[in-house]
Amino acid sequence: MVGVGAGIYDRLAELGVPVAAYNGGEAPYDKERFVNARAEDYWNLREIFAGGEVDVDELDDVLAAQLGSIKWTIGSRGRTKIESKDDMRKQGLSSPDRADTLAMVMPRRATAGIASTSRITLATASMETY
Repeated sequence: MVGVGAGIYDRLAELGVPVAAYNGGEAPYDKERFVNARAEDYWNLREIFAGGEVDVDELDDVLAAQLGSIKWTIGSRGRTKIESKDDMRKQGLSSPDRADTLAMVMPRRATAGIASTSRITLATASMETY
């Protein structure tokens, strides 16, 4: 595990907390449609919202603003790409940490062929200290 979350990941693993590594730059499941896992995860989140399968905290204005700030394009090879955090910073936008977290925790079922029949409700939660 590398990146900003590596230290937290290592510490949680040390404590025996079940934790999974995430790398948005890794290959997506659907390499024909998406540039990387981050693009695939955000597109999946978009489809989950469109299907009414997720309900977020209506009082979380930060999450709403971050979700609304995510831009996507279709690259020259016809694959979906999500605007990079560097490009967002150049426009004066903050890192979409809450939106990224939401996209990360949703299963990539839309492109992996995994069906879902449950509705997901999310609320802003406090972090437990280990």
